[in-house]
Amino acid sequence: MKIYIAAHKHFNIDAEVPYQPLFVGASFIPEENRRAGWQYDDQGDNISQKNKHYCELTGLYWIWKNSPESIVGLTHYRR
Repeated sequence: MKIYIAAHKHFNIDAEVPYQPLFVGASFIPEENRRAGWQYDDQGDNISQKNKHYCELTGLYWIWKNSPESIVGLTHYRR
């Protein structure tokens, strides 16, 4: 089981299992600005480049196509 925390900017978080920060719209973030411990929605099968139109749904698409867990959840960092 994993619960992804969708975010469009980095923030300090001590995410413990089962939580995993997921940066949405990551196709616009340079490699040198990425943080260890974060998942980015521009890896594997993705629609990250469409984030300005679909918001956190690009993260949901990434989870659907790439997450190996059989049970997943999605929350937003401000909700």
